Amino acid sequence: MCGVAGYASRQRPIGPVAFERSLDAMHHRGPDGRGAWFGCDGRIALGHTRLAIVDPDGGRQPLSNERGDVHAVVNGEFYDDVRIRRDLEARGHRFSTRSDSELLVHLYEDEGIRCVHSLRGEFAAVLWDARNRLLFAVRDRFGVKPLVYADDGQRLALASEAKALFAMGEVQPRWDDHSVHTALATQYVPPDRTWFDGVRMLEPGHLLTWSDGQTRIKKYWDLYQQPLGSDPRPLPELEEEFEHRFRESVRLRLRADVPVAFTLSGGVDSSAVAGFARELGTATDYYTVTFDETIDRESYDEGHLAQATADHLGGTLRRVNVSRHQLLDALPDAVWFSEGSAINAHLPAKYLLSKQAHEDGYRVLITGEGSDELLLGYPHLRTDHLSEIGRTEIIEEVRRAHTVSMGVMLPDGDALDVGGLERRLGHVPSWVRAKSTYAARMAPLVASDFASAHQDVDRYALLADLLPDDPARPLPRVYDSAYLWTRLCLANYILKVLGDGTEMANSIEGRVPFLDHELAEFLFRAPLTALMGEGQEKQLLRAVCRGRVIDEVRRRDKHPFLTPFLYTPEDPRLRDWFGDLVDTACPAFIDRDRARSMLDQAPDPRTDPVFLTLACLCLLQAQLIDRSHS
Repeated sequence: MCGVAGYASRQRPIGPVAFERSLDAMHHRGPDGRGAWFGCDGRIALGHTRLAIVDPDGGRQPLSNERGDVHAVVNGEFYDDVRIRRDLEARGHRFSTRSDSELLVHLYEDEGIRCVHSLRGEFAAVLWDARNRLLFAVRDRFGVKPLVYADDGQRLALASEAKALFAMGEVQPRWDDHSVHTALATQYVPPDRTWFDGVRMLEPGHLLTWSDGQTRIKKYWDLYQQPLGSDPRPLPELEEEFEHRFRESVRLRLRADVPVAFTLSGGVDSSAVAGFARELGTATDYYTVTFDETIDRESYDEGHLAQATADHLGGTLRRVNVSRHQLLDALPDAVWFSEGSAINAHLPAKYLLSKQAHEDGYRVLITGEGSDELLLGYPHLRTDHLSEIGRTEIIEEVRRAHTVSMGVMLPDGDALDVGGLERRLGHVPSWVRAKSTYAARMAPLVASDFASAHQDVDRYALLADLLPDDPARPLPRVYDSAYLWTRLCLANYILKVLGDGTEMANSIEGRVPFLDHELAEFLFRAPLTALMGEGQEKQLLRAVCRGRVIDEVRRRDKHPFLTPFLYTPEDPRLRDWFGDLVDTACPAFIDRDRARSMLDQAPDPRTDPVFLTLACLCLLQAQLIDRSHS
């Protein structure tokens, strides 16, 4: 994984100094080298900061084709590259590196922008076609790698992170009111936006073209394009194909010329990745987060299960043991690098895990993210399914079994009105109801003038606009719930903030075998009963994990990675730190006096997401908004 930057303008050139500043801002993404290419008298520019994973000695970027009229920078990995390279060489193409990234320029020569359909992997890339005077940018299908851009109609600037655009001088850091209002209601910024005014996010599965000052964005892939649940084969055949496809997805992601390690929790997802990797002969070194004795660890610490899995697989487990103060100390860096807000200290916890892996010499971490989206494993999806099939008596059992999900994925307490979404969609996903309970606790902190300015906008009703225009209907409700979750939470929070943000802060490339698009297409063609019945979720995965994953983990219900709550007024250091932050860096859309008053009240786990959100918003204000103006 690396950092990429691009610039295009019909008239105004960008100076090398300004463009280099954008690369400076992404040094953490690529400490192993950098490169820049300028064309059209500086009116086109491509830049790259390199984290050397494949072909460390020869894979420098920007990359060019044989004729020198196609140039590209790539962040991420293209898989199955050996086969594709062989095919391209048979067509007469000559490669100058062993890097998988070079596939892009040669595929583009043959296929144009349609080459996106030949790419398999986790990537964000920018390419300049000099002959057709076309700039082309693309992001992978699930959004594992980020790509943001600013377009004022005269010039277009792109980068892996917003801070690179600020450093380039093409956009000034200001809050985006639309994103703020959406996030205060749902926790998440819209999929095509960021927290910052004028900085847009290229959505997963989308491509961007710029020619003669005109920018166009097009969707090239969507999971809803699959004939959902249409595979009629019996369960044993589906299990066999899933096993084959998942093994292949893991195998492809093991390729690297640098050390590879795995994250490991007490859940079946990361354990399955580790189990299949062990079968494939990879040395198994694992990382997990645990909590020290100053934190109430019951229901949160999974270290004993991770250790049991590591022992079963014959690997070495590195416990990253954290305290409240360590999480607090790491939070500013985690927010700075991720450019996002979190509702739990799992953000600094993941940052500290990646930091330790980097210090131990690792450059690649393979994770189990995405399993719950594709195998419908979250408790909120299960409750939606049970509600629709009339098994409401089981829902209370699910709620009792998932106490740490209350208020995060499952509703808990008073809520804001979500009737607008129900009228448009016909139902309300459980996770949206959960976010409305979170929003009800955030609402008293919102400044009155900001709330009044947006009082006529129903952010919940607008969620219906995120669904495809013409999905096959009628569909089981759980598909709507999973689709909305994937577009909002997975892309801009789990992958962008908790994933890329914490990993690349420490020059670590994250890889996610579950989010392989060929595997995903197979899973969404599988019948719903193969993924989720009246009993336990993730049926296919649990079936193929027999013998590969210890039974205690294989049979265990979903347990989201969350830390015990962070803020407590009984700890003077924590109380003073939060208080000083609110006093000095409170955003204008938050009422400082009400926020300060809240800090003096005894919190409980229900209100902890509010404290963490408040801290993150203040840190974004101090570190990205105010600092960039100073």
